[in-house]
Amino acid sequence: MIDSAADRPAKLAIDQRRRVADLDAKLAAPPTRAVLLPVAGHAVTVPLEAGAVYELATDAKDPETAWIVAGPGAVTDPGGVVVVKDVPAGVHAVRAWLPPRGGQPARRAAGQVTVAAGELAELTLQLEP
Repeated sequence: MIDSAADRPAKLAIDQRRRVADLDAKLAAPPTRAVLLPVAGHAVTVPLEAGAVYELATDAKDPETAWIVAGPGAVTDPGGVVVVKDVPAGVHAVRAWLPPRGGQPARRAAGQVTVAAGELAELTLQLEP
């Protein structure tokens, strides 16, 4: 659901840029879907494909961009920490991705964590360009 708080009509563009499974792939340039928000308080439902990464951009002269990951996954807090509960025991691959912004490239990291039944497991990843 995309909800408008702007004081003017807004035209947004949403593009599926890649699959979560392919975070290392070059950004794709698929066809743009337009999202029109005529007034503040207006909301539009946009169907998303599970496992895809989308870029949502405004139509402003200097567009603002938001990135949407359509699960599976988790989003970190402002300090870069994420807590995932009810993970089954075993060895799990973990990948992190920070979308491109401010002229900087996307950053990514990968690692592995071993979860023991009933125990807390920790993993620290270092994001690299």
